[in-house]
Amino acid sequence: MTTVVIVIVAVLVLLIVGVTYLNIQEEQQKKEKARQLTIAVREAQAEFKDLIMPLAERNYIDSHQKHKLYGVANNFFVFQTVSDNNINNLKAITKKLSYLLDAALNLANDNEPRARELFESLSNAMPESARECSANFYNSAMPQILKRFEEELESSSKEPEIELDETVAEDAELSNQADENSSNDNDQTPPMAS
Repeated sequence: MTTVVIVIVAVLVLLIVGVTYLNIQEEQQKKEKARQLTIAVREAQAEFKDLIMPLAERNYIDSHQKHKLYGVANNFFVFQTVSDNNINNLKAITKKLSYLLDAALNLANDNEPRARELFESLSNAMPESARECSANFYNSAMPQILKRFEEELESSSKEPEIELDETVAEDAELSNQADENSSNDNDQTPPMAS
């Protein structure tokens, strides 16, 4: 009978040790996942801030505008959970903004005043405080802000489009009018005496 009790106690001890080991492993996996998410958040925020830095360095935006734009990344997780999905959302916003800011910087080479207006418009559309940086802002308002910025950028980047055929037709018409005027002038001049 004592052997049976010893076996039962041994089995219970092994079960307790096994369950404890599994709980410790699960806890370590959660900590590792949280650490990886924290690293991903920092990288995504740093990437976003790296997009804004050239604007400030070239004085296209002032310090207040820079802080408002930085706030988009800094406040992203204030009212949202840190998750893979939300990190991917921040990365998507960063990728879109990267494309748009590159295009705006190219515009600045040709039309600096207009580029400054666009940068100011973009920063003015950003929330003033962290309280305004809700999930709704990032999921609804931010895509609209980026779309509006893209449309303004496209309209600023377009050169006046003149069709080549229209230009050729206009040139031909002007040439014909000049020929008609010169032939009319010739008709009105008296013939030269020989």
